[in-house]
Amino acid sequence: GDSMASKKTPPHSIKLNKRGDRLEVRVTLPRHIPDSVLDIKADNGGFKLDTGSWGGGYHLEAAWPQNVEGKVKAGDDVEVNASMEAGVLRMFFEVEQENADGNSKRAGDKVKTSKSKQPAKGKKETGKKQGKRGRAEVEEGGDSAEVGASDKKPKKKAKTIVSDKSTALSLMESIVDKAEAEVETKLKKEKEKNDKIKQIMDKRNERKSMKQEKKTVLMQKLKEVSSKKQAQEKKKEEAPETKSKKKRVSWGQNESR
Repeated sequence: GDSMASKKTPPHSIKLNKRGDRLEVRVTLPRHIPDSVLDIKADNGGFKLDTGSWGGGYHLEAAWPQNVEGKVKAGDDVEVNASMEAGVLRMFFEVEQENADGNSKRAGDKVKTSKSKQPAKGKKETGKKQGKRGRAEVEEGGDSAEVGASDKKPKKKAKTIVSDKSTALSLMESIVDKAEAEVETKLKKEKEKNDKIKQIMDKRNERKSMKQEKKTVLMQKLKEVSSKKQAQEKKKEEAPETKSKKKRVSWGQNESR
């Protein structure tokens, strides 16, 4: 009792559908809660939900609304039809309907549909239109056609278990797909970011290399200019020597004369 008091109570809602044959319970839990920690118990009085010690512990106990009291199909022998998406737990429970009052007409329809078993058309319609609803009434109208009801019960139950498994699988797949998509977009963004950085770096390097090239060109030019100057200076140095040689020659000639 004390441990329950310290636990958090998650927000929830209980809704009865328009036909009055199905209850939907929604419980809002943290988005990242794993399915494995959920402990769900339900009977015809209400339901209990507990997450153990996960997330500090969540606990919820709720009784069924008065208008469906004692009519909700739930208990140890009834599998809870539940789905979980982004922390929202949805549970569905069937509600038995009375033959009296305004529901008598609907109950009558059910008997008709169960009788029109032979024509393929009727069969399809019952499967499509009634789905889960059909099961509730067939079981409850068991007095009128006990054999039919007992034939149908296990088949229908097996179906829901399979469909629960497949919905659970498809849910898991969609969650995995979502996560994969998120990772992909993250990687894409990272790649784009890296590409941008690379482009900036490339441009910088380009500029650097251009500057370097300009520098080397300038240096070469400077070298050329300086070497030209040196050459010119050398020529100047050599020039007077040749002149003086000529002079010597001319002196010599004069002497010989």
